[in-house]
Amino acid sequence: MWYYSVKESLKKLPKLILFVVLSFVQKNNTNIYTSYSFLGYHDSKISNFYFFKNIKICTSTTKKNCDCLILIGELNYGKLLRNIFFIKRMRVVGINYFGHYGMNMLINTGYFDFSSIPDRDHYTDVSLNYYHELKEVLNDKELYVLGNSPEFSSIIQNIKSKPVIICNDSINIIEKIDSPTVILSFGDPLFHFSYDENALNFIQKVKKIESLIDFLIVPSNVIPILKNAGIETKLIGVTSSKKLKVNFLIKENKIYTKNTHNVMTQYMLPLATSLSSTVHLGAVSFELEKELDSVWDYDQKIIDEGNKNYAFDYSFFKDRNFKKYYKYHNKMLNNIIKSNPNIKIYE
Repeated sequence: MWYYSVKESLKKLPKLILFVVLSFVQKNNTNIYTSYSFLGYHDSKISNFYFFKNIKICTSTTKKNCDCLILIGELNYGKLLRNIFFIKRMRVVGINYFGHYGMNMLINTGYFDFSSIPDRDHYTDVSLNYYHELKEVLNDKELYVLGNSPEFSSIIQNIKSKPVIICNDSINIIEKIDSPTVILSFGDPLFHFSYDENALNFIQKVKKIESLIDFLIVPSNVIPILKNAGIETKLIGVTSSKKLKVNFLIKENKIYTKNTHNVMTQYMLPLATSLSSTVHLGAVSFELEKELDSVWDYDQKIIDEGNKNYAFDYSFFKDRNFKKYYKYHNKMLNNIIKSNPNIKIYE
C-alpha cells in the first residue's frame, strides 16, 4: 500500500528510482566496508550515529582511489552523475530524502554494509532462540497486547500479574507495570532509529530501564544499532516482507512477518498470536484519521501528544497521506483480528 502523497511521489520520482536501485544493491552486498565518505556535505550527525563513530572516514580526494562506502545526505544530481561509476558503493541516508527511505537505508548500513553474513546469521539464530525461550516462558498463558491509546494506563492497572506486550512511549510509565513478563516492541525509523535528538533520547531511555524489560521485539536490521547502544535485553529480530501472504512465518530459522508499516500489525499481534492461544488486545483505536482530533491518539499519562509534532519537520510526515495510511492500518488490523479467533478485544 502506497500511503505517500501522489504529488510528492511524482515530484520525487527520480529519488525513488535511485533508492530502489541502491536498496537492491545494498541488500545483496557481500562486501564489509571499513570506511566511508560523503558525496558532498559532511553531515556530523551521521558521523556520530551509533556504529559510524567506530568507522574510519575516508580522506581520499577522488572516489576511484578508494573502496569506501559513499553516503549521500543531500542529493546533488551533478555530483551523482560525475561519480556514477561508483554507484554500487552509494547509499542515500538523508533524513529528508523522501518519506522513510533515507532513514531506512541509513539503518540498513549497519546490517548490510558493516555486518558480515556470519554476523547476520548469528543475529537470526539468537533471535529464534529467544523467540522459543519466550514461548516457553509464556507456556501458552493468556497474553495482553496494548497500544498507546488513552485506555493504556487504566488497562495496565487492571491486568496485574499478566504477561504483556507494550510498545513505543509506554516505556515512560513502565515502572507502573506489574507483570511477570514484559515484552517491548518498537521499530519506527524516525521516532526510534534516526539521528534526530528525540530518537537518540528514546534509545537512551530504553537502555536506562532495560532491567524492567524481559524481551525486545524489533526489526532485524536495527540490531547493530541496539548492540552499539549497549542494549543487553534479549532481542527478537523480525524480518518483514510486503510479499508475505501470511502474518507470521518461521522459515529457514528466520522469523518473518508481513510488512504493514505499523508496530501493532507488523510485530506485536503477529508474534503474540504465535506465542499464545489467547490474546487480549487493548488500548488501540479503530477510528480513521479524519475521525480523530489529530494524528495522535495517546494516553496523556504516557506522553503529551505535542511532544511528537517535531515529526512534521521531516519528509517522513510531510510526504505522507494520513488518510490513506490510517485506512490501510485499520484494514490490516481488522484483517488480523478476523483471521485470528484467539484475539479478544479488551473491554
